[in-house]
Parts: sequence; C-alpha cells; structure tokens
Amino acid sequence: MFLTLSISAQSKSLHFNNGSTDEYVTLTGTWISTCTIEAWVNLDSSTGDQQTFFRSGSGDLTLNRMSDGSATYTGWSISGGSIPVGAWTHIVFSSDGTTVNLYVNGTLVSSGAYNGENLQDNTLIGNYTSGTSNLAWAGKVDEVRIWSDVRTGAEINANKDVELVENEAGLFAYYNFNGESGTTLTDRTSGGHNGTLSNMESGNWSTDSPGALPVELTSFTVTSVDGGLMLNYFHLN
Repeated sequence: MFLTLSISAQSKSLHFNNGSTDEYVTLTGTWISTCTIEAWVNLDSSTGDQQTFFRSGSGDLTLNRMSDGSATYTGWSISGGSIPVGAWTHIVFSSDGTTVNLYVNGTLVSSGAYNGENLQDNTLIGNYTSGTSNLAWAGKVDEVRIWSDVRTGAEINANKDVELVENEAGLFAYYNFNGESGTTLTDRTSGGHNGTLSNMESGNWSTDSPGALPVELTSFTVTSVDGGLMLNYFHLN
C-alpha cells in the first residue's frame, strides 16, 4: 500500500499600508554589536525618496530602499543591488565590528568599514521620519531575523528560503509573522524580544509571502481508518 500525503498551509507577512508613519512595530531589549539582520521585503510603490523598513536608535542605522532602487544601510553608507517594486527581495546586513556587508537575494553587493554604530533599543520596523520627510515603508515585510554572529554567504543562502526551527545557534531574535493577533509580534526564540504593533489591524496581515517558504509542521498523528491510514496535523507556526 502506498500513502501519498499533501499538506498546504498559509504563511503570512505584515503589510504597511501607504507608507503611513502611524503604522510600525517597536522592538525593545538589550541589543548587540556583532550581528546579522535579514528580512524579506516587498515594496508596493516607489515614492521617489528613501523608504525605510528597519531603523535602530535615532536613525543612524537604517535599512532602506533608495530613490534609485538600490538597497542601502545608512550609518555605514554601503549600498548596492536592487529592490524592485512589487517583488519579494531578500536583504541581509552583517557587522563583525570591523567590516560590514550587504547582501541582496543571497549575493554580496557591498562591503565597508565599521563606524561604531550598533543595534540599539527602540528599533522600529516599517517607520522612519527625518525632519519633515516621511521615509516610512509602503509594502510588506516577512521573516525578520537577528543573529548574534556574522552569517556567511553559504549560511544565508542555505536558510533564506525556509522558515527556521527557532533554536538555531546564534539566532538572537526571530519574527516570522505567522499566527499573530492583537498588538504583540512574537519573538519565536526563547529570548523574548517581542515587538509591539502600533495602529495595525487584521487587515495589515497579508497572505502574500516570499516564494514557497514552508510552514513548520509541529506535530501529527497517524491513525487507522477502515483499513487505511489517516494523518492529522496540528498547530502550524
């Protein structure tokens, strides 16, 4: 007897509508200097200005799409690659305290010298203003990961297209945006660096997610039914 099994489940992302500065996620906690930050992003439209999806502290560290479409990490002034409108793009920034790197879709596009800026408390996803300029993100964000080490190109490419099991070595904080409700964005690691959602409702959760990222199957049972097998699965992250 052959058993064929097909399981599908819905992964989600968080949609920041219309680049509003009222919609954002605040991450708090004790942060780190040696780090890797990665995320999948999908831009709704270009405003002709910088658009920021990750900001730490007073804004010295911002991960952006610039007006020419390039990915940039302000604070270390490194840029390269392209973040197109309407397509999922994987962005990674890393720093070891000496050198900083920027990857786009798994390819190293720029490196530079570390200038002393670190991840800080009051880190925001989706929102940034500079003076009177609104530089907020208008689009979706998914799979935000913060590591306490510098990920190699091989490690980045081995993991960027799959959801994590949440206990990987060096994983400092992990937000996969699945199964969320209320005003809390859950850190899926044991670190407890939960985020707080501001002015975001059920309509901000999108079923559009990058590629075919598999959703973790956490438990299942197999039972005998009328001489055959039935597989039941429970709790999708």
